[in-house]
Amino acid sequence: MIRRRSSRTDGYVSEFTAFMDDFLARHPEVVQARERNRRELWDVEVDDDELARARADSVPFPAYPYWNAPRPQPPQVARGPAVAPQRMTAAANDEREFSARAA
Repeated sequence: MIRRRSSRTDGYVSEFTAFMDDFLARHPEVVQARERNRRELWDVEVDDDELARARADSVPFPAYPYWNAPRPQPPQVARGPAVAPQRMTAAANDEREFSARAA
């Protein structure tokens, strides 16, 4: 069975539509295969008990999963009391090196 699509201009049939109408008229197995495949994919019997079980076992998720996601927190670093860095003088640096060698 060939279904005609209505168009705005009466009587006009595009080349493609004419080709497809002719092709499907000469190859009815294509129409039968198309209908069989549609039935196989879409006409599925639904088991209500199995559907209810699947819905009960499913985990709800938000519509947009990234909207309410917690923001990552920066790592917490243990810090002691704030101490200002001290500047080493050349004499203090020499003294430290000397005491390190002596030890």
